[in-house]
Amino acid sequence: MKIDHERYYVPEQSVWPIVGAISLFTIGIGAALLVNDLAKDQHGAGGYLLIIGLALLCYMLFGWFKNVIDESMAGLYSSQMDRSFRQGMSWFIFSEVMFFGAFFGALFYARIISVPWLDVGQTAGRGPCRAAPPGAAPPPGPSPPEIPRRLADGLPGRLFPQGIGLPGRPGA
Repeated sequence: MKIDHERYYVPEQSVWPIVGAISLFTIGIGAALLVNDLAKDQHGAGGYLLIIGLALLCYMLFGWFKNVIDESMAGLYSSQMDRSFRQGMSWFIFSEVMFFGAFFGALFYARIISVPWLDVGQTAGRGPCRAAPPGAAPPPGPSPPEIPRRLADGLPGRLFPQGIGLPGRPGA
């Protein structure tokens, strides 16, 4: 009994990662120079470098994808290579979902959970948003804005005061 093994295709070294790095560097320098030129109301090389970098990036993407498509059409990829492409894309999508989940989870924690713990407006002397001690004159300058203490007091409660079922509001 003979066992057939698939061969794993290892592509040749490619110039495309270097072209991509050079194009991203050119985009960064061009964008920085363009922002400086716009801030000083001048005309410099920033816009031209940015356009050159973007064109180089498009050239790199088209060339790299052309190489991958040519290798696939030539039958150089096995089913194992196909699985590795699919697994790589799956792990990439999973990592993006986890990154944004962590980012928005931290944002939710900072805005909804930790802000009420600060007890803004109730304790004196711990920062610019704190109320003055009883009987003391308020500090000079504008008074701090009123900060909502619950989700129902914030923007959703103001936009939809009736009927979205927030705790403490009509329609709950």
